[in-house]
Amino acid sequence: MVGKRDLGKVKVFLAFIFLLFSLFFFPLIAQAQWEGAVVQRITYNQFHDGMHRYGLTIDANDKLYSFYGEDITHVQGGPYKTFMITKEKGGDWSEPQVVGDTTYIIDYHCYDLPVIDPKTGIIHLIYDCGSKVYYTNSQRANWEKDILDSLPPNGHGYAWWSGMVIDSFGNVHIAWSMEYGFAGLNYFKVYYLTNATGEWTKQAISPDICTYFSGAGGPLLSVEKNGVAHILYCSPIYINHAWNDTLAGTTWITQFIPPPPVAHDWYMTTSFTVDKNDQIHMTINTYLYEPVGIHEFYYHRGVDDTAWVEPEEITNTGVTEQLFMDQQEKVHVVWSRISGNINYRDMYYAHKKEGEWVSYQILDHFEYYASSPLHFVIDSEGRGHAIFSGYYYPHGLDPDSSEIYYMVGSPTAVPEAKEEEQRVNLILFQNYPNPFNASTAITFRVNSKHFRVNTPIHTTLTIYNILGEKVRTLVNEEEFPGEYTVVWDGKDESGKEVSSGVYLYRLKAGDFSQSKKLVIVK
Repeated sequence: MVGKRDLGKVKVFLAFIFLLFSLFFFPLIAQAQWEGAVVQRITYNQFHDGMHRYGLTIDANDKLYSFYGEDITHVQGGPYKTFMITKEKGGDWSEPQVVGDTTYIIDYHCYDLPVIDPKTGIIHLIYDCGSKVYYTNSQRANWEKDILDSLPPNGHGYAWWSGMVIDSFGNVHIAWSMEYGFAGLNYFKVYYLTNATGEWTKQAISPDICTYFSGAGGPLLSVEKNGVAHILYCSPIYINHAWNDTLAGTTWITQFIPPPPVAHDWYMTTSFTVDKNDQIHMTINTYLYEPVGIHEFYYHRGVDDTAWVEPEEITNTGVTEQLFMDQQEKVHVVWSRISGNINYRDMYYAHKKEGEWVSYQILDHFEYYASSPLHFVIDSEGRGHAIFSGYYYPHGLDPDSSEIYYMVGSPTAVPEAKEEEQRVNLILFQNYPNPFNASTAITFRVNSKHFRVNTPIHTTLTIYNILGEKVRTLVNEEEFPGEYTVVWDGKDESGKEVSSGVYLYRLKAGDFSQSKKLVIVK
């Protein structure tokens, strides 16, 4: 696309205000974005910097658990609390319950990770406060802590993504990356810990990996039903898959993950899980700098297989936020597509239908903290539940206004669009400036009746002279629903400047089209 960009921040800002107010005052509008959805604010944060972490877990009785953390002063690095709220099937969300000791001091590098064992209800918590990693659980008096690790003198900090898992026996498995510096360069090493032997054992499962001047991402951890641990971690060149031979085993096997079958400058893993049938599932993202290209692929294989099944493309416009299994062990994916500003995200739900990946938009241009994922689970009736973090307007982008919202969909495992909602709406705006001399911007919108067309639509935007002869094609590609702006520099296909006069520009998507006039003055 020539000069493609999304609408300006002001228009998206106003659209987001309308969306947040619709969550509370216009439920029919919210339902139009996710059929049958009900959106509810479930936190009332009064403290600085909003929510540090949040998540969503569901047990066999469809009880929901969500964790989040808050600074409790307006001072960065001040006292910090972690909370849990729960929701019984058919009930309301509970009042927040403090998890861990009453308060603890954090600094810039502090992370906490609470996990609940849905079989026993025991809450497990790991957190670091810059130089040490601690573990505790809800069965201990006053949340008595174990010190799991301490940074060496040259250590920079710890990193984890999905760093703690409770297996079917109740054993705790933990994985993290420890970052450190040496000779002016940055390095990291991946570690694994478990208490399966009755005491904590720690193993290094990777060599020292140099990242030069960048930081390290945390590893992804999942566990088979027999307690064998699987860990994914990225080096500057490869994605590495490591697993041990037995529960708490010390022999580790490491395999390089083959890159996806598209041109790319780098690739990285974005989500990972081992299901109850010991099938391994993961998603991998690729990025190409020039021309810009982004793809998300799904990989899977059995734990005893030696090769991965041929990768399947989920989307070529976004990045996976979460991969998860339902109670029938079917795979589901939530992915996001950046719209303009990096904090504006369109959120999509994807699943396989008749052998193909199909995506459905569930949130449109919603404002998040950077890198905040949407957490999604499916209950025994096929009803989707989602937790997401956003800003509460009219306080604007003040981080004190960040809250967590809960959204529940209709009781269908797959949200199907109605036939009348598949009709495409086109809005072609007048170019600006008009008349123009050097260049002009053309904005258009491709949408369905209820923002529910969630598959790409072949879209063209073409310039014609007054005789109907084609001058320049500005857009000719598959577009997701949304608003776009392209810039025409007043040149034809060969790069030659066109003469002054009246021209037509025509937008076409599917079987629908619109045209408008523009004027060039030299």
